[in-house]
Amino acid sequence: MRTPFPVVTRKLGRTSRNIFFISIADVFGRLVLLFVFVGFARTYGQEVFGQFSFAFNLATIINILPDMGINTFIVREVAKKRGGVENGLGTLVLIKTGLSLLYLIVIPALCYLFQTDFYTFLMVSGFAFFVAADSMNQFMRNLFRAHEKMEHEMVSRVLERGLLLGTSALLFYLRAEPWLVCLAFAVYGIILLPINWQIVSHRYKGLSFGRLKKGILPLLRPIIPFALVSVVFTVYFKVDVLMLERMKGFADVGTYSAAYRLYEGLFFIPNAIYGSLYPVFSRLHAAENSGITGVLKQGLFLSMIAGMVIGGLVIAIREPIISILYGPQFIESSQVLAILSAALPFTFGTFLLVHYQAARDRTGVNAILGIVFLCLNVLLNFISIPRWSYKGAAAATLFTEVLLFVSILLLASFGAAKPPAVIPPNPAKQTFKDIS
Repeated sequence: MRTPFPVVTRKLGRTSRNIFFISIADVFGRLVLLFVFVGFARTYGQEVFGQFSFAFNLATIINILPDMGINTFIVREVAKKRGGVENGLGTLVLIKTGLSLLYLIVIPALCYLFQTDFYTFLMVSGFAFFVAADSMNQFMRNLFRAHEKMEHEMVSRVLERGLLLGTSALLFYLRAEPWLVCLAFAVYGIILLPINWQIVSHRYKGLSFGRLKKGILPLLRPIIPFALVSVVFTVYFKVDVLMLERMKGFADVGTYSAAYRLYEGLFFIPNAIYGSLYPVFSRLHAAENSGITGVLKQGLFLSMIAGMVIGGLVIAIREPIISILYGPQFIESSQVLAILSAALPFTFGTFLLVHYQAARDRTGVNAILGIVFLCLNVLLNFISIPRWSYKGAAAATLFTEVLLFVSILLLASFGAAKPPAVIPPNPAKQTFKDIS
């Protein structure tokens, strides 16, 4: 397929080019989400912002349900085979549609469990429709990611976030009802569905639903480990906000979320690195190419250095960042931001190692490790939140991230890629340029 960005394509190698495209999409998307959260906080105040953040986390804590690991699984399988996958894709689309409907049915039950009021329920519902639509959109984007053609993902995501940016700014200016901002998320996720489907159906003209005749269990079985990993790590990143709301209330959630949104906003860096290298890892592992180790070392070095530099910079200017973005009423968030920023090098490294393990068919190990550290994180939050509130939640995240990184690094070292029968020249020194 011909790229719509020929100048970038000529000047950069394939992997570097893909990092560039994913970075553009992810940076823009995260900046838009940051604008929405900051704009919401400044427009409606700390407590309503806490309600907004709680609704977002409640809707996204089970965002695995419309996905079940299929989005990650499809990248690995398409990257390995490159062709002949059309028959299974149609079935996966039907499965994801059914899972999305199930997710939308579960959301009201979850709201009832947390005893949310009516306006919080409206916020959660808006985010829920966005999650369901975005999961399907990302599935279609990932088909091009597997072929290492990230420019298509960039165009789709920039379009969606651009529409959200304009609508949110208008709603903030009009001081519209807060739940309408949540509804805007859903509207633009749904608008993009037919657009992305048209692009995918044009690319995969042989799309078939024939595998339904043979049953879907053989197709679902390899997806289960991916689903389990997604469940564990989604809950891992969302549970602190929900626990904070139950123990302390919306005001403390607002203080914590102001910092956590900035911390999450920096995830575009590891996302760009692992998003580009994951299909490369999958391809090299399938070919039994020992160069995978060299690629991992370079990616891990880049991730850790980026985390150290950016984390140190954020810690140094944390108070001006919070004051400028959120206003002086959120100044307590700067202490939370300092604690979370110290975790960035470890978080960045963990992102890459998790996907390296998945590419090597070690998703089960990721799942077990994730469950262990999810339980540890919940335990630490139970201990620290009642005593130190949002600072305790941040400290629990930092402690868990450090231990998680060390553990997955040690596990990734076992069973490292063995050299193939015919070793290519200098495989250990294989670089981004060599695989481009």
